[in-house]
Amino acid sequence: RPGCDRDRKSNHPGWKEHYFKGAMIAHFLLDVLEEALITLDTMKHPNGQQLPLRSSILLERMERKRQSDIRNATSTPVPTSYEGLNDTITQVQKLSLTTLFRGNTICHTALLPAQTRFLGILTESPNMIGNAVDGGYNIGLNKALNIYEGEENAELPLAYEPSDRTKCPNPKVDHKDFFHIRDVDGWLHTTVPNKAEMKAYGRQPQQLQGIILLCLGRCPWDKCTDDIVGFGHFTSKHGNAKIEMMVNGLEVKNVIS
Repeated sequence: RPGCDRDRKSNHPGWKEHYFKGAMIAHFLLDVLEEALITLDTMKHPNGQQLPLRSSILLERMERKRQSDIRNATSTPVPTSYEGLNDTITQVQKLSLTTLFRGNTICHTALLPAQTRFLGILTESPNMIGNAVDGGYNIGLNKALNIYEGEENAELPLAYEPSDRTKCPNPKVDHKDFFHIRDVDGWLHTTVPNKAEMKAYGRQPQQLQGIILLCLGRCPWDKCTDDIVGFGHFTSKHGNAKIEMMVNGLEVKNVIS
């Protein structure tokens, strides 16, 4: 069908690179699965005895081992240095290393196939639940339509590239959807985590602390048009700023990239 073969070019690896990576991961998972089955069989027939242990007993043992691993991981001393992260720790004042290495994380992602998208958690739309094949979930806004243009203090829009959606016999399920901010937009706002995320992940507002990490999208071939903004446009001097940010009412004065 038109559009289905748009990436099949002589200078483009197409599906072969994905196939190779998938095969490598699959072989590793099969190897781990085989090892796990052998270990499980050994546990069910200790010392070669013919009467296997009940599954409930094995499950109880593995659960005790899991809880023991969790206690060991959370009770060991917090690292005071970490390769590749020392400069960041130095620049972020009053950073709690316990929060960094022990705290839980929440991924507020627009990417597909994320279950938070399919279950309506990200978009707080419980009546729009679906999957990659049948749809039904909140797909966001078509970037090309710009239907939110001119709205002041609007919700940070979830958007997608129309060229990334093709009607092929075998639908593509991986989509790099994104939250869309342009240089012509006024103030946009979002809440992270939102109420649906706090309910799904069991978080309470008083437990929320840590570091905010933003992942910027990449322009095709790293060639961005003039309306694309990034951290290179960030400055706290309002007269020159293309990006201004506030967190909980406080102005963001600097970013570390």
